[in-house]
Amino acid sequence: MDGFKLYVTNTSTIPPAGYLCYEDPDPGLPNITQTIPCNQLGKYVIYYDDKGDQNNGPIVELCYVVINGCSKTRWGSNCVEFCAAKCIEQNCFPANGSCVWGCNPENCRNDNCDKDTAVCTVGCKEKRTGIYCNQYNIASDGLVWQDPIGIKQANRANDGIKTTCSKTKGPSITFHVDLKEKSIVTGMYIILGGMSL
Repeated sequence: MDGFKLYVTNTSTIPPAGYLCYEDPDPGLPNITQTIPCNQLGKYVIYYDDKGDQNNGPIVELCYVVINGCSKTRWGSNCVEFCAAKCIEQNCFPANGSCVWGCNPENCRNDNCDKDTAVCTVGCKEKRTGIYCNQYNIASDGLVWQDPIGIKQANRANDGIKTTCSKTKGPSITFHVDLKEKSIVTGMYIILGGMSL
């Protein structure tokens, strides 16, 4: 048992070709109860021991094996939190939910997303919305106008860029979005700018 190694790998090849979580420091027999932390994504956990005498090789007696962790789409102390949908292959670390291989920037403006949270950092590509830009924005195809017309045009509010704003001033103000056809509206997300003119 002395000199054993524990790997987390994606293949079952021997000797293991994967992440080495632990290597017994040798010499002498290790404690019979081992608690070994390892934060790595993989399909196989391999106990590997090639030490021992030259005639017989190693002698191992395993009595109880527990592997703590979460399935690849979940995280948290009880594995009840879901990994961000935009984490590549929806894989995240159980301890903090950050993406293992980064995020999928498919619908993110300038292909920028935060590798830990998968949130699109600059905004969404045209016609997309949501923090992961995985929802369709039906306002992007709509016709917009405001009354009174104002000093900044109404279409700046539905251009998909969070930092461009329409601007108007008057005793009463209306802002219209014509969706062009009857649509099912499931919610609205509005960012208001500064109030000075």
